[in-house]
Amino acid sequence: MRLNSIFRINLLSSVLPLLVVLLALGISWTFIEYREFEADTERIRAELMQAQEDMIRQQVDEVVEYLGHMESKTSERVRQTIKSRTEEAVAVAERLYAAYHGRMSDQELQELVREALRDIRFNSGRGYYFATRLDGVEMLFADHPELEGQNLLSAQDSQGRFVVQDMIRIAREQGQGFYEYGWTKPGVEGEDHAKIAYVQYFEPFDWLIGTGEYIEDMELEVQTEALNRIGNIRTGPDGYVFVLNLQGILLSHVDPDLQGDFILTMRDSQGTELFKDIIEAGLQEQGGVVEYLWPKPSTGVETPKMTYSLVFEPWNWIVCAGVFLDDVELSISQMRDRFWAGTRNKLLLAASAAVFAMGVWFLMVRHFSLRLRQGVDTFGDFFRKAVDSNEPVDDESLPFHEFKTMAGYANTMLEDRALAEEALVASEERFRSVVESSPMGMLFYALKQGDLILRGANQSAEDILGVPVLDRIGLSIEQAFPGMAEAEAPGLFREVIRTGEPFYGEQMYYTDEEIQGAYEFHAFRHTPNAVAVMFLDVTERIQAQEQINNSLAEKEVLLKEIHHRVKNNLQIISSLLYLQSEYVRDPNALDLFMESRNRIHAMAMVHEELYRSPDLARVDLKEYLLKLVPKLAGSYSQAQVESQVEAESVKITVEQAVPCGLIVSELVTNAVKHAFTGIENSKVTVRLFQRDDKVFIEVQDNGTGLPPGFDLYTSESLGLQLVVNLTKQLKGELASVGDRGALFTVSFPVQGVG
Repeated sequence: MRLNSIFRINLLSSVLPLLVVLLALGISWTFIEYREFEADTERIRAELMQAQEDMIRQQVDEVVEYLGHMESKTSERVRQTIKSRTEEAVAVAERLYAAYHGRMSDQELQELVREALRDIRFNSGRGYYFATRLDGVEMLFADHPELEGQNLLSAQDSQGRFVVQDMIRIAREQGQGFYEYGWTKPGVEGEDHAKIAYVQYFEPFDWLIGTGEYIEDMELEVQTEALNRIGNIRTGPDGYVFVLNLQGILLSHVDPDLQGDFILTMRDSQGTELFKDIIEAGLQEQGGVVEYLWPKPSTGVETPKMTYSLVFEPWNWIVCAGVFLDDVELSISQMRDRFWAGTRNKLLLAASAAVFAMGVWFLMVRHFSLRLRQGVDTFGDFFRKAVDSNEPVDDESLPFHEFKTMAGYANTMLEDRALAEEALVASEERFRSVVESSPMGMLFYALKQGDLILRGANQSAEDILGVPVLDRIGLSIEQAFPGMAEAEAPGLFREVIRTGEPFYGEQMYYTDEEIQGAYEFHAFRHTPNAVAVMFLDVTERIQAQEQINNSLAEKEVLLKEIHHRVKNNLQIISSLLYLQSEYVRDPNALDLFMESRNRIHAMAMVHEELYRSPDLARVDLKEYLLKLVPKLAGSYSQAQVESQVEAESVKITVEQAVPCGLIVSELVTNAVKHAFTGIENSKVTVRLFQRDDKVFIEVQDNGTGLPPGFDLYTSESLGLQLVVNLTKQLKGELASVGDRGALFTVSFPVQGVG
């Protein structure tokens, strides 16, 4: 019995079903229990994690709230300090004045007060006193005694404010008060350090006495106080609050060795740049949580930690608090151990039941396996014989109904294969006959490792190319036809094989040492990995086409010359009429000469447009009217008529262009001559547009209009009769309206060329 035998597999797999069923029951129960346990575990973990997160969030929020309180009190603290210090200085001056007034001269008494205040320092040595006489003379400047005795009324701060003058004004008008200004700070760059001063008027000397404090100095003192308090916050043995600034300097931490260090690039053992992540999370609107590895203070072992951070924007601090997560996972791990201990007992019980059922099931399956072998052996014999013969399966010997059905399908397959083999032989014979008898050259290429290999050709290919193509079978396309190395055709053939999309009618010029010519070829996928190429020699056809094109070009030049000569001849006739009109004195006769010249000029312009246009069959009526109408309107010197052309681009044949030009000439001339008697601002408008297959020409004036009872078709005017006849020649329609000037509309169908 072979290792991969279906009967061995059937036998082995069939003895296990009962065991599998029993195990499945146990495992399914276990799975359900485990799934519920995992759900409970995740819920408990989530609750524990959320509780821890809520705790550290609350802790950080309380610290941030405390910092906000401290920051808001900084300015108030500065004001209280400098006010109380100033009041103390004034009290000293008042006591000295009360004690020694009348016993000492004013100058001696002032010197006594000045020296008493000079050496007093406060606010960690930053604070000192100054005194200024109200005329601007500095009487005491403890930090810069060299300025004493100088008038400082012109002293300005960084924003151009006169500081001493403003302080004097406060002393005079209010007696005492605060003053804020920007000032230089010893040992620090810049001139715009915010400072608050408090001054109080001391009337006996006509002095103001005061002191000041830099906001940033007091803010630094407040920050130091806040950091000291934050550094003492603890939650359990391993919980603490730490602070860093946006530049990555650790300002407060439970590990004193880290305080003041640049820790922005510090990583944990997994490579996480944890403090960068903490800063980014803290800059979010509601703060954020970051998980990373950090040594646990109580053990010194690197342990997963969850930290919540939030920015305190006034000082650009990131306040953080965290919890270590190993306690949560320890509780979960203990729960999991208890679960698996109970599960193992249940699985052992299910396994015992499965072993008992295995023996019973084995006996049931063995009988079925023997009968299954009989059917499989029958099919094995059939398929061995089917390689060389079409002998059908004997379905009477098969034990099962399903095998009998399969036998029917197999016998039908044999019959279909026999028919297909006969059809394939016939198809190959027909294809071979078509290929050999085709007048087109045929080449067959197969794609092998990226190369197109010539696999076959017909006799017509050798006849057309004039080389022994059949001798080149087996060569690549570039070896068989060297000129293909630089051609696009091989790429096209590969694309046909890849996509299955044929192409037709491609032309290419091919040349090598043996073959020269122009060829038209078609290609289609012959088999999944081969392409058939059919081609014809079209060299003579292309040469004939070139001859036809050259002949057409010569005729085009000749036709343009004819139009040019016709235009010139008409221009000569127009000029002769103009010369003859110089001798005519009768106005009516002179008008007839002018009308004739305009008609000739209208026809001449048609021929001028034709010999200037690349299209000898059609005239652009828009361009024609833009040139014709202004000339017609200005042809009568006694009339000052404005002309306007509103035209779409419409192209018509030569046969229609001449009548159109004459119609527009007659109507515009008629308007210029007869429409504007007693009319100022006279204007003639010509419109051109096309709707579907009809062209419309409108000639409108703002003159006196048409006389009552006017009828185009009964008018005795020679010009209007000519318009009527030309419209009929165009197979068009003519209409007129006489209200508020005259409007003539001509419409006619567009005529095709040829």
